[in-house]
Amino acid sequence: MLTDFNVEIILQFQHRLKRLQTELESATTPHEALPSQWHEIQETFEQQIMTLTPSASTANFLPIWQSYLTEMHRQMRLIAIDLRFLKAARQTTTAQTRRKQTCDRLQIFIQYCDAILAKLSSE
Repeated sequence: MLTDFNVEIILQFQHRLKRLQTELESATTPHEALPSQWHEIQETFEQQIMTLTPSASTANFLPIWQSYLTEMHRQMRLIAIDLRFLKAARQTTTAQTRRKQTCDRLQIFIQYCDAILAKLSSE
């Protein structure tokens, strides 16, 4: 089982994702600034989330945890690509489409965090 401290790390990470999603939904945030914010989130994911491991007492959670990490890592890469496309967007409609697509991917990422936290609370 992940410890309470590790659950707090996941909650803080999820909060950062939600904050970025809110900024993406806001048309006032310049899209050129978003990749640097995303870079910080990526570093947090790699340094804190990917290094978390369930305890030996919950060996049945390990495959689920690894599966979620794989899918979350995949979403990380896709969001990074979306943000690069957003940064390169010249037309307003293209930028809006890219923002929406990135928000949708962030929502999926947030749902993965919710699923992990729900699984942990049921253990």
